Amino acid sequence: MRVALAVAAGLAAVAAWPLLYYSRARISLSSDDKEMRVRGRFVTRVVDGRRIRSAELYGMPGNQAIAFLDSQNRRVLTLRLVYWSLSDARRLGDQLGMLIHEPPKSTVQTPPGQGFLPFLESHPNVVGSFIPLMTAVVLFVVMWAWLRLG
Repeated sequence: MRVALAVAAGLAAVAAWPLLYYSRARISLSSDDKEMRVRGRFVTRVVDGRRIRSAELYGMPGNQAIAFLDSQNRRVLTLRLVYWSLSDARRLGDQLGMLIHEPPKSTVQTPPGQGFLPFLESHPNVVGSFIPLMTAVVLFVVMWAWLRLG
């Protein structure tokens, strides 16, 4: 019974993550002060649209995103095309008065911008190996505590 309950709770948690995104995700841009409200899974971000100087499409098909960059080549906003359509991103670019740079399909491209997020995106093997490791550690601690208390 405990195992079935734990499996059901785990499946509910996994299903809740994308459902929260699809039910809450919205972008609105005020025409007066170019203030963007990006509503994600849990929080709403307010981005000053006047800081955005360029937009660039990057990634492999099926895992593409659009990075909106400021004048110092830092990311202000990233829209994943898994959750947003390219036409929505183009419409946002039109409202901001810019075109989205789309590289040729045959070129291999590093993630645009500077900082921690582009570093993580350019090292997917490190991130990919870190996630199962942390999952195993959490499961070990939970099972150990469960066996000691039960």
